Amino acid sequence: MPAGHLIHGYLGVGKTTFARQLKRDIPAIRFSHDEWMTRLYGDDPPAQRFADFYQRVSEQVEEVWSRSLAVRTPRS
Repeated sequence: MPAGHLIHGYLGVGKTTFARQLKRDIPAIRFSHDEWMTRLYGDDPPAQRFADFYQRVSEQVEEVWSRSLAVRTPRS
């Protein structure tokens, strides 16, 4: 059965490291809001646009991760 694991916590506590390990162990698909923000808008997006950029990324990540739970792969 598909499952979603949402990982949250303070800065620098190892969330990304844990998520990468989980991705290898399960296997899983990993979505990182910060990585999407950086890829789409760079390392230092303008402060006046940050809220808009953040919302756009949130909407895209939500659509993709929720859809990925609904997709079933055939068993070999």
